[in-house]
Amino acid sequence: MQQSRRLVPLEAYRGLAALIVVVHHFFLAFAPRVTGRLPELRDDSSMIGTPWFLLVNGTAAVAFFFTLSGFVLSWSYFQRHDPASLRRAFLRRWPRLAGIVMLTTILSAALYLAGCYYFSEAAQASGSPWLAQQFKTVGKQPDLLRAALQGATTFFTGYHGYNSNLWTMRPEFFGSMLVYLLAAFMVLVLNGRHLLPALFLLCASAAFVYYTLISFICGTFLAYAISRRQPAVSSAACAAILIASAYLLGYLAPIRYYAWAGVVPTHFADLAELLIHTTGSLGLIFATMANGRLFKRLDNRYFALLGKLSFPIYLSHILVIASASSFCYLQLQALQWPREALLPVTLLCTLLGTLALSWPMEKFDAWWVGLVSRHIAADQASATAVARPAGSPDPT
Repeated sequence: MQQSRRLVPLEAYRGLAALIVVVHHFFLAFAPRVTGRLPELRDDSSMIGTPWFLLVNGTAAVAFFFTLSGFVLSWSYFQRHDPASLRRAFLRRWPRLAGIVMLTTILSAALYLAGCYYFSEAAQASGSPWLAQQFKTVGKQPDLLRAALQGATTFFTGYHGYNSNLWTMRPEFFGSMLVYLLAAFMVLVLNGRHLLPALFLLCASAAFVYYTLISFICGTFLAYAISRRQPAVSSAACAAILIASAYLLGYLAPIRYYAWAGVVPTHFADLAELLIHTTGSLGLIFATMANGRLFKRLDNRYFALLGKLSFPIYLSHILVIASASSFCYLQLQALQWPREALLPVTLLCTLLGTLALSWPMEKFDAWWVGLVSRHIAADQASATAVARPAGSPDPT
C-alpha cells in the first residue's frame, strides 16, 4: 500500500467529493430550500445543521480537494526523494491543469453562442438567486478566443465568468506550487525535525496571507508523517475516525448539531469553517492510509475510474446544469409534473449529462497530460545534455 504510485482509494474519494459538488449545485439551482445553503432560503426542514448535510456540502468537498492535493502531490516525492520528478511536477502543473480548463471555457462559450443555456429562465422558475448569477460576468457577447484566454489565465487572475466552478483553480495552482516547495524544504532542510513548530508557523502565516493554503500545508505534513511512520490502526479505530471525520465534513453553520461552533467570533467564521473541514479531511485520509483492509477494499478498477473522472466531473457539471438540466426542468414544469417527480428526473438528467460530458473530457485530459509530460521530460533531457561538459560520461 505505501509504495503504490496511484492512491486509488484517495482518488476515489476525490470522485465522490466531485459528485457531492454536483448535487450541491443541483439543489442550489433547482431547490435551494432543501439544503438551506443560502441563509435567506432556509427553513426548519433544510438539511443544514445536520450530519446528513455532508452529502450535499460542496464547501467541505472543496476543502477536501485542497487537503488531498497537498497529500497526493507530495506523496511520491516523500516515497522516492527524487528531485528531478519534483521539478518535472512543478514545471508541468500549470500546463497540465490549463488544457482541460481551457476546453471547458471554450465549450461554455460555444454553448452560449448556440443558445443552449437556459439558466436565466430556470432561475426564475425555481427562485434560485445562485442560478440567476451564473455567467453574468461573460458580457453580452461571448467570445471563443476570450473564453480560451480566460481558461488559460484563471490560475493567476481568478476570473471565471465562463464557468463559476473555476474560482478554485487559483488557490489550487498556488497551493500546488507551495506543496512542491514545502515538500523539498521538509526533506532537505527539516529532515524530520521541528515538524510541529514548522506546521504551526506555516498555518499561522497562511491564516493572515491566504488562509485557503492551510489545507494544502496540512495535507503535505500528513503525507510526510505517514511516509516516515507508516502507522496502522485497527478497524474499530478506523471506523471511529471515519465517523468523526464525516461529522466534521457535515459542518457549514453553527446551528443544530453544530451549535458548539457558535463560540467562534463572526470575523473568524470562514477560517474556522476551513479548519473544521480540513481536520475532517485529514481524518478521512489518515484512516484510509493507516488501515490496510479499508485501503485494499477501495483499491479496485471501479474506484480508479471514478478517480479519473473526478476532475472532468467537477469542471463540466456547471455547463450541464445551465443547459440540459435547466431545459429539462423547464419542460417538466411546463408539463405540470409534481415536485416529487420533477426534481429526481432533473437530478438524473444532471448526473447522466455530467458523466456523458466527462468521459470524452477525461480522454482529452489523458492525452493532454501525456503530451505535456513528454515535452517537459524532453526539455529537461536537452538541458542536461547541454549542461554536461564535453567528453563526460552520460549519467544514464
